[in-house]
Amino acid sequence: VSFSYPISEVEVLGFDLGFTHTELSAGLGSVQEIIASPVLFEGIDKYVITPANGNAFNGPVVDSVLGNIENLRDDQLGRNSELGFVDKYGDTFDNFTITGNWFRNTLNRGQLPTAGFLNSLGVELTLPGSDLEYARINYNGQFYWPITQNQEWVFSLRTTLGFGLGYGNTEQLPFFNNFFAGGLIASGVVRGFEENSLGPQSTAGARYLTQSNISLLKDDQGNIARNEDGSAVGFSNEYGYQTTNVIDENGNVVLDKNGLPEVKLAVENFYLDKDYDSFGGNILTTATFELLFPLPFVDDTGRVRSAFFVDVGNVFSSTCTERQKRLSNCTNFDAGELRYSAGLSVTYLSPFGPLTLYLAQPFGKDGDDTKTFDFSVGQGF
Repeated sequence: VSFSYPISEVEVLGFDLGFTHTELSAGLGSVQEIIASPVLFEGIDKYVITPANGNAFNGPVVDSVLGNIENLRDDQLGRNSELGFVDKYGDTFDNFTITGNWFRNTLNRGQLPTAGFLNSLGVELTLPGSDLEYARINYNGQFYWPITQNQEWVFSLRTTLGFGLGYGNTEQLPFFNNFFAGGLIASGVVRGFEENSLGPQSTAGARYLTQSNISLLKDDQGNIARNEDGSAVGFSNEYGYQTTNVIDENGNVVLDKNGLPEVKLAVENFYLDKDYDSFGGNILTTATFELLFPLPFVDDTGRVRSAFFVDVGNVFSSTCTERQKRLSNCTNFDAGELRYSAGLSVTYLSPFGPLTLYLAQPFGKDGDDTKTFDFSVGQGF
């Protein structure tokens, strides 16, 4: 439900009442900010304490010693102790929202303006009865100051700011409402960087190591089925979790009450050799400074725009996880973490929509995903 109230010819207030039903599917490949991992595989409920030996020439033929997952302590499961969003709040949400918008526009043109201002402010808030409690605010501003009387030379400033937070029983802005920045078509434009690549990065998940053929085949009496040479006939097709020994502070293997080695499930951490993906954050700040100038030999300046630009901005998070901090993948607002770029852009109002291209020199840090050239159709400045 939406309605608006015009304050004047250039200023409008708007309100929206909304409802969203969200279902998340967090599986084995999900990042740890969404769900703590590793996650147990469905249908596998045993782990290997000691492996089987079915070859009589390699020593006694013995079956494996297996354990049931339900008997393991939490510290033997090897799961990350820091919970993800789904662990905390579930995977299905019904939310009722109210959004207020203020919009003021004095631009002299709908596309490729050369004078005037545009300001828009939006505030979104969940209502009582929602499964999640959060607020989100964003501001967009465009300002154009002609330098010459014919408005062919113009100084412009554009900025996008955003902030979100959880309240009540929700400690953070839901990750699917995060802000992103980087590139040409993101909500936070910082040219010279890949689309949506800036800001906090996710932590790749982990998985349990499993193996097949964990036990020897049995005969009708439940004994190991053997060949004539005494070796085992073969292995069952059963799967189980691989394990590693629990080691004490002195480097010795810990034994359980039955004298068997105490084990924990073996885990493979993907983040050890995986590129990180952008996760977004609850704080957005970007700004673009441009000097608009006419291209030589182009008469239709109303359809072509060229500009020297400087972009600055990034995305931050006030709720970085301890994992992200350890891996230097997330920071709260820090002016020293802002990214910059400078370059030249051209926009042409084609019959198919605005065509924009740019050349940029990014000024970032090691590990940033940069891009010196890009173009888009339908996104104009």
